[in-house]
Amino acid sequence: MGTPWNDAYRVRIDSLDRQHRKLFELINELDALDAQHTAPVVCGAKMTLLIRHLREHFRTEEDLFAKYGYPEGAIHRRHHDSFVRNLTDFKERVDGGSLTLSKEIRQFIGDWLVNHIVKIDMRYSPFLVEAMAAARSA
Repeated sequence: MGTPWNDAYRVRIDSLDRQHRKLFELINELDALDAQHTAPVVCGAKMTLLIRHLREHFRTEEDLFAKYGYPEGAIHRRHHDSFVRNLTDFKERVDGGSLTLSKEIRQFIGDWLVNHIVKIDMRYSPFLVEAMAAARSA
């Protein structure tokens, strides 16, 4: 299974592209752990790491939105907040034993990331690339 990185997901901002790649790596590691029937506590720890990296990445994006005045920043942040809430809920339920880390959950996480990058992140890409270039040349 897995969710491979694809250059079509590049937003043309190196720091964000590196973070996106790392998120793909973490999702694929989580997938591999579950495929190996790794103990739930280990999967929970990997989910914690994924959530931490997501929050850092989202904070990086949102800081850039604020710095450069991205007009859709508030809408974008709501997407971030919703996903973190869903993922945190999954993790708490897995940790509590009321939910297993299923193929469907892993697929949801991977699909969300891909769809978010392709449909939502690509909307900020031209704006931020241009704003950052203008700031460097000023």
